[in-house]
Parts: sequence; C-alpha cells; structure tokens
Amino acid sequence: MKGFISQLFVFFLLLLVGIAEGHSVQVEFNLTSQSEEDEDISILKEFLFYHIHSQITQDRSSSYTLSPDQGGNFSFEGTQDQLDALLGRFSHRLEMGFTREEFIFAKENFLQELESSGALFERSLAEEINWEHLPEGQEPMREMVRRLKKFRHSEVQLMRAANPKRVPPIQPFYSLRLNETDQKNIEKLIKNLADWNVVKLLMKKREMEKLGDKIRPVHPLRFLGYIHSRHDLKSRLSKIRGNHFKWKNFLGGLRERMVEESRKNNVHRYIPGFSHLTGVSHPRVLSTIRQSNWEALILGKM
Repeated sequence: MKGFISQLFVFFLLLLVGIAEGHSVQVEFNLTSQSEEDEDISILKEFLFYHIHSQITQDRSSSYTLSPDQGGNFSFEGTQDQLDALLGRFSHRLEMGFTREEFIFAKENFLQELESSGALFERSLAEEINWEHLPEGQEPMREMVRRLKKFRHSEVQLMRAANPKRVPPIQPFYSLRLNETDQKNIEKLIKNLADWNVVKLLMKKREMEKLGDKIRPVHPLRFLGYIHSRHDLKSRLSKIRGNHFKWKNFLGGLRERMVEESRKNNVHRYIPGFSHLTGVSHPRVLSTIRQSNWEALILGKM
C-alpha cells in the first residue's frame, strides 16, 4: 500500500550518494520478505515505524522526502545531516516507549490508515497487536537504526560485497499440494464459471459448491499459480470478471482463503515460488498481497 505502511525493511539496501555530510543521500529499503519472518512481528514493526515517524514529524517541516515506489521499495531522499537528525529523533522516541493510553490512540489511527488504504489483510493482523507485544518489535527497530547510522558512502560497496542479495527459495511453493485430481477440479471449476451462464450456475449451485470443497485444501497461491500456468484457464479469467455475479463469488472465495492462510502465517514463504511461476517480481507480488488487492493478484496485473 502507499504511504507509511509500506515502510518496512526485512532486507534493505543503502545507497548513499555524496561523500560530505551535507550532500545528497538516498536510502532505499527493499521490502521483499526474503526471510520467513512472522507476519505478526512484521505488522508490529510497521505499527511502530508508522507511529514513531508520525510523532517525530508532527510539529516539524521537513525538506527531505519519504516515498514508496511501485516495486515495493521505500526511499528517503535528503542530506546526510537530515538523515542523521531523523534517525536520532526516531531512536530517542523509540526508547521513550509507550503508555497504554498512547498505544490505544496510536493503534486506532493505524487501523484507520490501513482501512482507508484498503489494506484489509494487514488490518486483520494489526487488530491482534497488544500493548504487551511492543518489546518484540523494538529490538528490530533499534537494529535498523544502528545499521543506518553505521554506513557511509565509502562503505557501501563493502557492505554489498559482505551482504549479497540472497535469492529466496522457490521449492516450498512447488511442494504445496497440487495432485492430478486437484488440477482436473480446478480446470472444471474455471471452465464452468466462464462458460456457463448465470442461470445454469444457479441450477448447478450444489455441484459447484462440492467442487469448491474438493479444491479447498489447495493453497490459494498454488491454485492461482496453476491457473496462470494454463493459457486456456488464464484466458477465461477475464470472461469471469466480465460478469458481476460470477466475479463477486470468485473474488470472495479467493479473499476468504488468502485471509485464512495469512492468519496462519502461511503465505509469505510461498511468494518466491509464485513469483517464479507467474513471472511477476517478488516485490510486486508482496506489495499486492499486503494491499489486499486480490483482483490484481488473480488477474496477474501487479
């Protein structure tokens, strides 16, 4: 999603442009979840970042910029002095901690921000955040600040060499259940939805429900991946989308399964394989899921 909620950093890349302290600096955070980080911890860190940054910039006019891009990265652009000042204020506010009253107020604002941005998946995770959970997210935030303070332009190439980008594993996705019977059932479901008219679908409602129950054990990303691997099935998605009744039910079913798996922390580890199969970049798939943009996920328009 756009805005502060995209400002997380499981792995990040520093690009420091300019040597002197007053020169231009750009810091880019790669949002790709290449580690299988617990989604509850991830949303907790997002909450802390959102709230603390809102607090320290509330009464200040800033000439630096903080912005996400379409690829799922988030960047700071300003001077080295501005970055150092921002990190100093951020670190100080982080160590101050939260009272219960501050937490309740901050959580309400965070949930509203998520809802207004359409990030229903993230909102469902954020609803479970409790005041007692805050210490779990504070240490990763301290580590982020420490690393950002440590590096300067002269050290960037060394850091890149010491920390090469790790390619996320794709095997977990391909190990998900998808047997021959599942494939035949998915094919039948998509073809029936696309080719039958609404009247016939209503008459065959019970049959379609049974078909859906048979497919339910298949992970939703594996389900979509198989559809995208078959041109005859993928081409039928636009036909389904062209009918409000068909699309509403199909989209609703996919949304329900994605939220169900997300609540079990059972989505992020399969994104690399899904990205590999569909040809859509890992950051774009992750960003689409974090925005709860299920229509784009289904159609592959990420």
